[in-house]
Amino acid sequence: SVPVQTADVEGAVTCTVVGAVPAVHPTWNGLEDVEADVNVEESTNEDEESVVISTLTFTPTREFQDREISCIVEHKALEEDWQESASFDIQYAPVVTIESENITVVEGESVEINCLYDANPINDSSVKW
Repeated sequence: SVPVQTADVEGAVTCTVVGAVPAVHPTWNGLEDVEADVNVEESTNEDEESVVISTLTFTPTREFQDREISCIVEHKALEEDWQESASFDIQYAPVVTIESENITVVEGESVEINCLYDANPINDSSVKW
């Protein structure tokens, strides 16, 4: 699973492969258009199995909300590539847009102005005029 990330704050996701012989480095799918660093660590667990941890570090934006990312393992012992996917949950501050036409209003007439906002989580947001 992908942990909750915060927009515009560096975050990381990890993919762990245990027991592959020979050890295999997973690849990432879903962030090809993002500047990211990948760090891979190889070790052996108490059962003498290979452990490979791939950590992808990047800075998400609010546009990442619900974007899917996948960790893919290709190995000669697998009939098909193994893939684990998850969607991002990006926390971001409210973005507010006032929607109105450029109109002239006479005092005493009604006017409608819409305030649109988006945030995550949305339930912690409110609009005050």
